[in-house]
Amino acid sequence: MANYKLLRNVLRIHELIAESKPGKSLTKPDIALALKLRIVSPLSLSDKQIDSAITFLSNLGYPVQYDETQHRWFYNWDPNKLHPSLLETFTKRYGSLPKPTFAVLLMLRNGLDSLVGTPLWGDVREFFESLLETDLWKQTRDMGEVFSIRPREGSSIAEGVFQSLGEAAYERAQIEVVIQDAEEVYTLEPYHLTSSEGLWYLVAREPSQNVVRTFPLVCITKTARTGEHFPAPEPGLVKRYLRDSFGELLPLP
Repeated sequence: MANYKLLRNVLRIHELIAESKPGKSLTKPDIALALKLRIVSPLSLSDKQIDSAITFLSNLGYPVQYDETQHRWFYNWDPNKLHPSLLETFTKRYGSLPKPTFAVLLMLRNGLDSLVGTPLWGDVREFFESLLETDLWKQTRDMGEVFSIRPREGSSIAEGVFQSLGEAAYERAQIEVVIQDAEEVYTLEPYHLTSSEGLWYLVAREPSQNVVRTFPLVCITKTARTGEHFPAPEPGLVKRYLRDSFGELLPLP
């Protein structure tokens, strides 16, 4: 049975090889650099670890080859056949995923189940459709007796609020928000969405006061864009705020 770290390495390298294009180098140093520069979960792998992952892919039946002239790893797929999912191939061979990955699937299942019957379920189901139909996903239905996550009471977020705030933060778009049981409208520059102890919060700058504040999403009932945009916060400001001042006012210079 493969361990979790090996499977993680295999998945990352599989993604790079699957996206390999003729004319673009993909040597072992290229793979190592690409994984090290990942924004999410960067990895530092040795040549030996890369070799192990590539050998593992080959043993799974993936037609991984190295082109000496173009200096790249690639898959020599039969164009007339469908390419199998790596996770499905893995579970057919070994029966299940390593436990850490299975736990992640269980947590994902719990989150998806909480959306059934809500306005978000249609879009979510379409996005995860291929996963929802796998035998591995169906196995998680039998684990409810030993694993569950209880959402915090009173943690319901108004429809559309999470999506609109996330998009505004990503696009650096200034917004106006209405806070529950308050008549005042706040004009904000949304910096970051974060979760703590089962609740989601917005970290945003309030331009009128020139401070960074925390707003629980459960208290926000409406959002609207002002049409204005704002520059990205200074590097490290959000991380410093989350570490030292979460839930407090952070005056800006």
